[in-house]
Order: sequence, then C-alpha cells, then structure tokens
Amino acid sequence: MKNVIDELELNFFKKRDKSISAPKDIEFPADDNYIYLLKNYLCGEIYPDVDLFSYDEFIKENKELKLGFKEVSEEFIIGNNGQGDSWFLSRDGVVFFYDHNDGEYELENFQNLNVNFIDFLKITLIIKKYEEDLDSEIQQKKFIKELNSVKEGIYDIFPYAYF
Repeated sequence: MKNVIDELELNFFKKRDKSISAPKDIEFPADDNYIYLLKNYLCGEIYPDVDLFSYDEFIKENKELKLGFKEVSEEFIIGNNGQGDSWFLSRDGVVFFYDHNDGEYELENFQNLNVNFIDFLKITLIIKKYEEDLDSEIQQKKFIKELNSVKEGIYDIFPYAYF
C-alpha cells in the first residue's frame, strides 16, 4: 500500500527492502506518516539544517531523552541540524524546533511550528529546492510564497533566515 510519504519523492533517503516491525514496547508519536517513514526508509539529511534520524537512532535518542529530560519526555526527538539544535514531534503530531542556545531541553525553549509532520517535510523539500538559488529578489519572493502555501506565515516563524 502506498503512503503519502512515498509520493513526496524522498529519493535522497534509501527505501528499505522490507519494512521494520517495531517491538510493541517502543513508544512512537501518534503520526502514522512519521512511523511509516521510520519503518520504511533509511533517513538522513534533507538539507544541512534538517537531518532526520533513522529508526535505530530514533530509538537511541529517545531513550536518552526520556531518561535525562523528564520535562520533555512526552515529546519525541526526530532529528537535528548537526550543530546542537533539534527537531521534535509532539505526542499529537506537531513539529517543534529546539535551539541549543536557549538552554536545556525545557518546553518553554521549544518553538512550536504549528505544522504536522507531512507539512514539515514539504517545507524542508521547498527549502532544499531553493537553497542554492536565493540570490535574486524574484527567487526570494517565489520561495516565500511557496513556503507559505504549505502553512500561512511559516516563513516568518521558521527558525532559520535564508536571506
């Protein structure tokens, strides 16, 4: 059965030959699309600011999170940017950003992007598409318009400035 994840053309992630069967004692966010991605793809970098964890790394990172940071143990760390910042998915499927310059993992330090996982992927794919071609004002306007077509106002709250 095809999933919306398969339709996003994530050709930079290797599709697994066989889907992973997760143990019943492992807790996952309530987002079927994210779980599908974890079980069916070897994840990694989408663009330099978004590197999504593959299954094994997701399990390891979330075990450490649950043990070391009780206040945010209801959230799931799903990736990072390789410089100390992290991407989170809430239990109910909303994406958050954590900037390591804001201190320890505490909920008040998390930036709520108010997007679900699929919209987050769409946003990252748009950024990847434009990342090396934002020199002209025309391209910048197209970039902002396309980002905001996924979620109105997302350009203004997304954690990185692109020009």
